[in-house]
Amino acid sequence: MSKGKVYRVLFLVTAAGLLWLAGVYHSFEVPGVCIIKHTTGIPCPSCGTTRSVIAILHGDVYAALRWNPMGIPVFLLLFLIPVWIGYDLVAGKATLWAGYRKAETWFRRKQVGIPVLLLVAVNWLWNIYKGL
Repeated sequence: MSKGKVYRVLFLVTAAGLLWLAGVYHSFEVPGVCIIKHTTGIPCPSCGTTRSVIAILHGDVYAALRWNPMGIPVFLLLFLIPVWIGYDLVAGKATLWAGYRKAETWFRRKQVGIPVLLLVAVNWLWNIYKGL
């Protein structure tokens, strides 16, 4: 993706995520929007992530880990990326773009990508096991 498209997509995704969180913050009853779970009855690897982020916002990291450990990096990115985009706009820099390119290169390495995929698969099995 081009630099401009990366910035636009990341801004839109984080804005949508933050708006979603604002709407469901006071309740752990998140409307069922997972197409995979709705269609198959089986939770996807990211099921529980919204509830995990809400638990973090309420100060309960243990509950966040129980809901879905992926909520922790999602939480960090939801709040970091808009600030990072703002910094780049004000400073006239492209540090987010450079970080994105480094992350993309890093995750493409087999030594990194395969263990990450295995962790996602284990998390998915955990979601299925706990009946999320």
